[in-house]
Amino acid sequence: MLRTIRVTCVLALVLAWAQPRAAAAPVVDKASEEVLKSKALTKVGIFYLLQDDIKLPEGLRAQRQTKKQVEDYLRKKTSLEKEIETVKSSIDEWDREYNELHVMMARTKDIPHHNQIVGEINTRVAKIKEAVKYGQARQEELSKLSDPRNNYAGIVIELADKMEAVATQYEAIAAEPAIKAALAKINESSVPKVKLGPSAQLTQELSVIRKEREKISSGTIKFALGGGVPQVQVTLNGKVTQLMVVDSGASFVSLSWDVAKELDVTPDSKAQGITLTIADGKTVEAKLIKLKSVRVGAFVVENVECVVLPKSARGSQLLGGSFLRNFIYRMDLGAGELHLTQLAGGTAKAAADTAKVGTIRKDDAAGQKTP
Repeated sequence: MLRTIRVTCVLALVLAWAQPRAAAAPVVDKASEEVLKSKALTKVGIFYLLQDDIKLPEGLRAQRQTKKQVEDYLRKKTSLEKEIETVKSSIDEWDREYNELHVMMARTKDIPHHNQIVGEINTRVAKIKEAVKYGQARQEELSKLSDPRNNYAGIVIELADKMEAVATQYEAIAAEPAIKAALAKINESSVPKVKLGPSAQLTQELSVIRKEREKISSGTIKFALGGGVPQVQVTLNGKVTQLMVVDSGASFVSLSWDVAKELDVTPDSKAQGITLTIADGKTVEAKLIKLKSVRVGAFVVENVECVVLPKSARGSQLLGGSFLRNFIYRMDLGAGELHLTQLAGGTAKAAADTAKVGTIRKDDAAGQKTP
């Protein structure tokens, strides 16, 4: 019995010695922690991080989600524009054939041949009408697309500014002797060693966001209110500076005949005509031309479609859609500012190309003669 007790005691001592000993909790230097907290640093894992660094995943998630929306929008927009361009080309071709067939029909004296031509004319008319209907549907679908680029530009600018500010703040904090001393003191007993931020994610993503930010050019242009409407100084073709009304409702940049004459861009008889309703409610036949360049502030757009009003029409010079569609823009009437944001690689689709889809038509089928 005694021998059994002795064996049991020895075994218990051996087992107790073999058990892993719990690591002693590191002694936290409260004073050093207070130094770090005074800089709004919070311990996350082995890092002491600023709040904007801790919240970085939220900003990056919003940026990526919005970027996906932009990519989807541009993909859909490009697809619709290609369809509209294809429709326009088809209409132009059928319109050419229609006119040629009418010339042939006028020359033929053979009744069967005449009737054959009439059938072909009617086929072209049907195709044109169907194409116009299809093109108008695509144009309507295009006009209803919600453009997320303005939102994306704002998110990227805000995120980039925050990340740059945080990186700069870390550099300033790291240079302070008190911070260096506090980290050294904590690391005397800390396993693993702690570090001052930035986080690995901020270090990795900052270069990516910088590249996205470089694609966005933003600027503010002051405007004056003339007659209750915003007006900015615009330089046309690099040689004439003109006060123009900012009109987001106008499809084109619009010039009076006198300003076009000063620029030496008055349209000739071959210029495409376009029907416009001007400010006084009158309908006029304007002419479509292209300006070599339009500059507002630091922003320049080349090959800008522009309408020139006839000599008889009186109206203001308008800075319209053919310039503005190259930008994401916002008007701050209170501050008297026009905010422009230009995305690198952005292109503007000429309004005349898409407008033509809805205006070319053949109202009546050709009449068919019978013998």
